[in-house]
Amino acid sequence: MENKSKWSLNAYFKSIKKFKWWIIGATVLCMVGGYLAFMLGVNPSKEALSAKFTYSINVTEQYDTNIKEGDKKTVINYRFVDGSIFDYNEVVSLENMKKVAERKPDLYKKVNIEKISKDNAISIKLDGYENASTGEFIAYVPYNYEVSVKKKYFSSENVGKQFIKDLIEETNVTAAEANNRFEITNVVSEAFYDSYLAYQAEMLIAEYGEIEKTYKSIIEKFSSSTYANESGVSIGAFFTDFKLSFIEGDATKIENLQGAIVANRLLNYTPGKEAEAQQSIKAAGDGYVSAIKRNLQTIESNRKTLDSLTSVSILNKTDEDYIKSILDLTESIQELESKNESMIQFLQMAGYTVPKQVTQENVDSIKLDDMSLNGYYQHLSNPTTDDWDKACVAAQAKVKELASKLEEKRLVINSNYHYVYNTYLNKTTFSYSGGVKLSGHISNILGILIGLVAGFAVSSFVCVSIEVYKEETSEEKK
Repeated sequence: MENKSKWSLNAYFKSIKKFKWWIIGATVLCMVGGYLAFMLGVNPSKEALSAKFTYSINVTEQYDTNIKEGDKKTVINYRFVDGSIFDYNEVVSLENMKKVAERKPDLYKKVNIEKISKDNAISIKLDGYENASTGEFIAYVPYNYEVSVKKKYFSSENVGKQFIKDLIEETNVTAAEANNRFEITNVVSEAFYDSYLAYQAEMLIAEYGEIEKTYKSIIEKFSSSTYANESGVSIGAFFTDFKLSFIEGDATKIENLQGAIVANRLLNYTPGKEAEAQQSIKAAGDGYVSAIKRNLQTIESNRKTLDSLTSVSILNKTDEDYIKSILDLTESIQELESKNESMIQFLQMAGYTVPKQVTQENVDSIKLDDMSLNGYYQHLSNPTTDDWDKACVAAQAKVKELASKLEEKRLVINSNYHYVYNTYLNKTTFSYSGGVKLSGHISNILGILIGLVAGFAVSSFVCVSIEVYKEETSEEKK
């Protein structure tokens, strides 16, 4: 007897109707399974949170100084105003992540910082391209960074997004702290008034120059109308007030005072104690002569060593030790020459006879023996001539007055600097709406749909197969 297959659409629909609850139950289970598979398996392995952004922070470029003249300048690092290095890789460092977690312990107490770092699950990159001919990486300007991290390390998408924002913001916090540490150094210390008047005036001029330079740099970077305090006073107005406080004719009050001090050899001393002042000057001057002599001997020795290094054929003159020796010797010579120049200036002011060009051969001729010279020592022998002693007292008072006024302005510019840089910088511009975006996510509904199709197809096929098998077995028995 010929066996005919019982498979047919009619049989299929009859089986679905007969086993509908079994099929519905199996399909529902598959839909739940599909949903869970996508939620717990597929998405966690693919989902990532990322942010593209640019910083607006106060950093300066530091160039490689060991390059030949004419070669392309190479930036070796970027530094905050306090000198600390800004390295964008530190944004996603373990240390930085710990700082963020410590700032918000309640929000990030369940975030396993150590595991994120150990698994290399977080990264940062600088946007740019590779030069096809040289292979050099060229960064886009302004610098754009992208941070990305796997979402599975966070309890929710929102926690992960906030974590990235806080990580990025930490650099702004560091920049603000660096800005707040900036200050123009106060030259007036306990030892300031123990130094000679000419040196005091020189230091005040240097501090004045630093304040002026700082004002100009702020105005150049922002504008003269930029607010420099909470009251809305502009940086330009502060700068104008600073200049007016010291202007005197075509120069500043400090410069004019220095000119008078140098021209008249004014000295800070107590009238009536001329003999003590002369002894002090002679002791300092004679000590300087000995120091100049020693420095000249060292300079000559270093020059000979330098000449031997640069003249002898070296197999590899790019050797680091060789280069370091050249640089160290050159720096030592320049430092000693600068010290000698300062000491010679003092000797001339003090009243020593000094050769036009001091060498090892004539250094011993530096003497304090010509009482006709216009020096400290000579004036102290006749302090009342032309009221020199009174001019010294007046100059000392003027130095204190200008030092006090300069200190007042120094505190103002420091405050201005902190306000401007922390108000108008230390900001982040995000490329994405909301700052951070989720990528790699596949809707869990797709898992439900796959579960629906697969569950229904498989369960209905199994049910039909069982029913057909029963019918065929029953007929065979007949």
